[in-house]
Amino acid sequence: MKKKVLFFVILSINLFLWATEIKYDTAFGKKTDVPVFSYFTGAGYSYPSGGEVFAGFYDYEPYYIQQNLFFKTIKIKTGERVFLSYVEIPAFGSDFSTGYEYGVENTIFGLLNTFSYTRTDVGKFDYEKIGYSLVQGALPTFFNFSFQNIYYNEIANLKVSIKMMRGFELPVTFQADSFTAKGILDFGLLNYFYSGVELLSFDKYYLDGFSMGACFYKDKFFPAVEFTVPLDIFDQDISAGVRIGMDHSNPFSLYLINRNIKLPIILFFNKDGGGLFVRL
Repeated sequence: MKKKVLFFVILSINLFLWATEIKYDTAFGKKTDVPVFSYFTGAGYSYPSGGEVFAGFYDYEPYYIQQNLFFKTIKIKTGERVFLSYVEIPAFGSDFSTGYEYGVENTIFGLLNTFSYTRTDVGKFDYEKIGYSLVQGALPTFFNFSFQNIYYNEIANLKVSIKMMRGFELPVTFQADSFTAKGILDFGLLNYFYSGVELLSFDKYYLDGFSMGACFYKDKFFPAVEFTVPLDIFDQDISAGVRIGMDHSNPFSLYLINRNIKLPIILFFNKDGGGLFVRL
């Protein structure tokens, strides 16, 4: 019996590898997902910089898995990539600058989902670095997890949530606020730490929900709460959250993220600063 099961497993793996072929198509169309590399003009807003008008080049690439099954070709979209290179035209009181944006999202058989977006803008005297990344995954029957990183110039927030399927089964979340060197994380500059138990969850990876716990800030421990919620507005994948520490120093964190590489929104503030970026 064991030999038959082993034979069936090996045969299934070989058939899958024979039938599956990874291919990358380079094309873009907002509705049809057909290739593109084109010139564009656009507008955006970032705080505290102000309004922006820019022009440049836009490259879009969808990711597909192509599978041949029973003499038919099945094409499944697994993700997409966007790259922009631009020059900002002085307007609305802004200065001349140049930069790029890079966004990518992908999924691996539904077990690992990744999303990443970064923007680098170089001006006359300084540069700006904004970004967001998310990894969500599961090891069936063992654990589900999510890892989120937001950074806005010199400040950043790391969040890890995990739920074990065995033993201690309550979902737990860990967070840390840090100063960064323009998006380059320095763990030596961590200035806030939070750990809590998620009492209410809105997704299977425990990224959004309500948690209660304790935080460590300026050599003190005190209670803290966090509430994050998914927002389905105009078919956008938006997540908004706030974390508040119960102390007179009022250490807080506030964010709103749109996980859409074609319409990125990053709002992030904590006690040390923050900002807002929107590209239309």
